[in-house]
Amino acid sequence: MEPTVLFENEKVRVIRHVVRPGERNELQERNDRVQYFFTSCFIRYNHLDGRVEEIKHEAGKVYFRKADHMWRENIGETENEHLAVIFK
Repeated sequence: MEPTVLFENEKVRVIRHVVRPGERNELQERNDRVQYFFTSCFIRYNHLDGRVEEIKHEAGKVYFRKADHMWRENIGETENEHLAVIFK
């Protein structure tokens, strides 16, 4: 599913993501961001430099991610629904 932009100004963009099991997005560069997960999920992050991270995010938790260049894939059995506040 395509992300939904909920708010945007000159400093931040707020996006709602819903990613079904097995779905992945395209390789892209991402700014620093804060993420809030509505659902628990298992995500594989594939970085441009070849690093791979597999992270189990917990529902109700907030995470900070530094700027990176990667694509991600929902490798769990549950839908991934989260809110991202992306700094410009």
